[in-house]
Amino acid sequence: EHHNITTVFPLELNYSELVSLNIKNGELVIYGRIPLMVSAQCQWKQTKGCIGETKPVILRDRKQSDFFVLNQCKYCYNTIYSDTPLCLFDEKEKINKLSVKKVRLQFIDETKGMVKKRLEEAIAIFHQDQEVVCSLENFMKGHWKRGIE
Repeated sequence: EHHNITTVFPLELNYSELVSLNIKNGELVIYGRIPLMVSAQCQWKQTKGCIGETKPVILRDRKQSDFFVLNQCKYCYNTIYSDTPLCLFDEKEKINKLSVKKVRLQFIDETKGMVKKRLEEAIAIFHQDQEVVCSLENFMKGHWKRGIE
């Protein structure tokens, strides 16, 4: 009797694998930074000592990619997010074939203007049936097209 529970499509699977799950009326993340790792080593605690509050930090890897890290101070862990956001705005046709009931946009470090722009684009595409392209310069499709289709 779980009428209000919605199954969320896993981020780790490609499109073909999502289709094979045969999820009915699921929820699909179509925009946002993807959590890559949870770390028990707080970046703040390691560098400056515990700051006692949730505050983001940017980690730069050897390839000069910036990863957004958000500490969860209450529980003393970090979530490290992808350096570029996922954006599936141009995959509406395939998304419709998945029997998606809800789409989710996950905002982590966006400005008010960026949130407004992504919401306007998503509403135009998925609610008003317009052909709009994601206006981001850099984005990824996660595992959407990986593997054999």
